[in-house]
Amino acid sequence: MVNEILKDEIDIKTIWGIPIGKVNEIISKVREFHPEWLKISEEREFNGLICRPIEQFGVAFKDIVIPDGWRLPTLTETVDLVNNADFVEWSKIEDEKHDFYIQQPFNKNRGKYAAGFDCGDVVFNIYGNGLISYAGRSRGVLLVKNK
Repeated sequence: MVNEILKDEIDIKTIWGIPIGKVNEIISKVREFHPEWLKISEEREFNGLICRPIEQFGVAFKDIVIPDGWRLPTLTETVDLVNNADFVEWSKIEDEKHDFYIQQPFNKNRGKYAAGFDCGDVVFNIYGNGLISYAGRSRGVLLVKNK
């Protein structure tokens, strides 16, 4: 409704006084020569892993999306990361009580149960028996890749 009302009234031809065509040309050149400038996520390196900020909160394990080249951290990587004070501060796991999925460490549970890191009020926990259809709103996806 609002879009229909404003459709005829909004005619954007410039951004900060720069013609839209010129802005698009600049963006194309940046994409071509400096694609790293357009990275939106704040990827950081910890313990030899490139980590993306925790995302996809409230999504069941069976529905998470893992882009090409990225993966869930292993059990060992998870322990190393949460023992790294810089990672804990950057990821806000302790401040905001973020949980995240990890690779299932138990062969018997693979495909049947989700594994994850749980940030409790007092302690950190690792679990391997989460329902793959459960979606906790504080549980997200930590994506990592080797450096």
